[in-house]
Amino acid sequence: MSSEEKFNWCEYYNFADSFSGSDNPAELRSGISRFYYSAFCICRDYIIEHRLWSGDEELKQIMTSKSSKVHEKTSEIFYNNPYLNRQRRGKKIARLLSELRDKRNDADYKSEKYNVKHNYAFVRARTKKLFEEFKKL
Repeated sequence: MSSEEKFNWCEYYNFADSFSGSDNPAELRSGISRFYYSAFCICRDYIIEHRLWSGDEELKQIMTSKSSKVHEKTSEIFYNNPYLNRQRRGKKIARLLSELRDKRNDADYKSEKYNVKHNYAFVRARTKKLFEEFKKL
């Protein structure tokens, strides 16, 4: 697949951002989820493109699969990889990604009402911060 054929994960961010004026909990929850996936997929693809699994075939298999383990492993690689941790950027990105995933899990699975508007604003700001750190890699 050429780079022209790849989906631009920033489009998820833009889609999520389109709900910024909404009071609709379904739109805000969807936005939270899309913010997370925009960040996660950019990070996952970076790992795949740079083959940052250090020769570990099992890790390569996870990173190139649809397994739920890929979320955890993406954060772990960013947290532990020395190439990504020049100036501790990988660790910052890993922490942000973990925070975003927690909020995405709440948005996707939590049935109880909660302050979704606050979480939407939090996730929006954290995703933007993650992208700023990512650009510095």
